[in-house]
Amino acid sequence: MNPTHQSIYAKDRVNKLYEGGWDPLSYMKIINAAGLDLNGKKILDIGGNTGGLSLEMAREGAHVTVSDPGPPLQVTSKILIAVAQEEGLSLNIQTDGLYECSEKYSSSTFDIVVCFGLLYHFRNPHDVIDRLNRISPILLLGTHTIAGNDYRMVNRLSPGMITRKDFFSKDQVFSGYHITKPMVERMLMASGFKNIKLLTDPSVDFPKKSYPGVGNSGYWICERATLLTGKENWIYYPR
Repeated sequence: MNPTHQSIYAKDRVNKLYEGGWDPLSYMKIINAAGLDLNGKKILDIGGNTGGLSLEMAREGAHVTVSDPGPPLQVTSKILIAVAQEEGLSLNIQTDGLYECSEKYSSSTFDIVVCFGLLYHFRNPHDVIDRLNRISPILLLGTHTIAGNDYRMVNRLSPGMITRKDFFSKDQVFSGYHITKPMVERMLMASGFKNIKLLTDPSVDFPKKSYPGVGNSGYWICERATLLTGKENWIYYPR
């Protein structure tokens, strides 16, 4: 079992075709809490890991594109293709990363974009949220957060943040940011999102993390209020 990978369930959702440390059925509980009807929806699961969650959304009738340039999807792509064919599911597999997706797709290509477990890997999380704004009118976002009501980001490798130090190389000095929930929501608002709803209890560490640290995982659903074009950062204001 690879603890950083999502499991992949068989059609009965009991037996597993691939064993990982993350449970896609737990993610489906989050999506169900959002009150979304997935049937017929076009969904981009960006940073989709092994595609375990993508497969479950496709089983709910969604037209899903799972995109991840990393090793997990390379390992499981044959499993996903075989299951999708056998069950008659709409599941497309791609190897684009976040930046490629934000440049490749128009604002109306997808109905929903799902981005779980990706934001905290980047040096500029606000830029990530800006790019997600340009892909889809509805965003489901999940990231590891830290406790506090202030606006703060902390290097994931700072003392006390992640207890499993063996996960990182000894000379690694940065692995992205853990962010307070108010900071995530402020970024979402600044990137043009509205109706921002937290889908998890702030006091609950959900789902159980394979590599535990300080704080909780936060998941949100929000709607795009203002479409960003990618040119906002180039506006010059005289000083």
